[in-house]
Amino acid sequence: MEDFPGVNFVFAHGGRGWWYDTAAFLALQKPNVWLDIAGLPPKNLPKYYERFDLTRLATKMIFGTDWPGVPGVAANARALTTLDWPADVLRDVLAGNAAKLFPGLAI
Repeated sequence: MEDFPGVNFVFAHGGRGWWYDTAAFLALQKPNVWLDIAGLPPKNLPKYYERFDLTRLATKMIFGTDWPGVPGVAANARALTTLDWPADVLRDVLAGNAAKLFPGLAI
């Protein structure tokens, strides 16, 4: 990542499996590393990233649809609201962080 500071890295499915810790550590340490949380049940995020401050880590998370995943896009978006993140953090996970990654994106 240091070799390519102008390249953004998005770790699919938040690192998945035994890579959760490594992915989270890198996302918090590197400005060009992001976590895509598509396909991850929001209720399990606290368990997957239990070694990290989830609210701080959420500043590097990007919501994705993983369509046609079960239980669906709307259900997963609503489930994120149960994590008790501040409104600005939730808004960034749902759209704002993607806008930072893709500056021309209209939200």
